[in-house]
Amino acid sequence: SERLFSSPVPLFYTKHTARYLTAWLVFLPFALYEPFGSTYNHFGMIPCAAVLSIFLFGIEELAIQLEEPFSILPLLLYTNTIGNNAVEIISWHFIEEDTSGTHR
Repeated sequence: SERLFSSPVPLFYTKHTARYLTAWLVFLPFALYEPFGSTYNHFGMIPCAAVLSIFLFGIEELAIQLEEPFSILPLLLYTNTIGNNAVEIISWHFIEEDTSGTHR
């Protein structure tokens, strides 16, 4: 897992997807102009484009967070707790051997 953590996703990939999505959403109202011709002065395309933008930018932000899952999760804290618990359990075993006077 250390190799996965130390190899980041290329910054170009993240920037390219964000720029492409922004350009696509800028031109979206031009594509929605004709289908929303029946609404008053084409005002129906404004909320539609806004909702689509919120959803798509939300998915893009989620993808950025998922690119580096190990930086989000507190894995070091979890592994340290597991290690400390294991050391404590092992010490109990040796304490039992010392008090009983037998060795297994």
